[in-house]
Amino acid sequence: MSDHPLTGFGFLSGASYPLKALRLLRQQPQFWSYIAIPLLLNIALGLFLYWQFLGLSQEGSEWLGIYLQRGWQTWASQLPDFLQGLGLILRALVALIQWTLYFFGLLATGFILAQVGVLLGSPWYGRLSEQLEILCLGQLTVQEIGLGRELWRALAFEFKKLVLILGIGGLSLGLNFAPGLGTLLASGLGISLTATLTCLDCFDPPLERRRLCFRHKLGLVARNLPASAGFGLVCLFLISIPLVNLVTLPLCVSAGTLFCCERIIPRLK
Repeated sequence: MSDHPLTGFGFLSGASYPLKALRLLRQQPQFWSYIAIPLLLNIALGLFLYWQFLGLSQEGSEWLGIYLQRGWQTWASQLPDFLQGLGLILRALVALIQWTLYFFGLLATGFILAQVGVLLGSPWYGRLSEQLEILCLGQLTVQEIGLGRELWRALAFEFKKLVLILGIGGLSLGLNFAPGLGTLLASGLGISLTATLTCLDCFDPPLERRRLCFRHKLGLVARNLPASAGFGLVCLFLISIPLVNLVTLPLCVSAGTLFCCERIIPRLK
């Protein structure tokens, strides 16, 4: 599929797939039954995760504020009087750090909810993806394997994602200590990693039915840039909004199936 330059060379086209999926699901009410049960599971899981996050974030913010305030009092006693006004700058800096940590905490909680929510709702999302593939392609392709191998592949997929997180996450953590642009590069690398993992999760149902290996799936995400980047970033945004992400998980999985049916599967043939 070629993209017109005015669509951002595919970036905006990829970003539009959640909207396409929403429009399609509204026109196909027979698919709603595959959304209702995992939606209830996601709501219960999301309320628990955000309740835990709010408690931990409040405790962490209070501890950080007390720690820095005590450190400032000790340090300020040794400063001349004309530098005492630095306390206002410190309080503003503490507030900025607290809000930054709170933002990234919300992002991490939304990402965890997406990972666990996809696993909990995988039976229903798998059926929804199958029906969407039949609707888009006119047929369903499934390479049959035994239950044991299927469970092993699912565990291996999650393990390889964890290895990817630890490897790139460690590199991102190391970049934070680099002077200058280190923090900016680390933030960009972290967002790129989470967007890639979001693509892998959303593309997985139709790709796994064809029993592609993890490296092949990762390669397909790379070869479909920048459309996959637009798709991953928009879906990452949707699953990172508190409470809203409780209903956007099945939407993103549906969008991933549409993306695969239009852009990836025809090229596999």
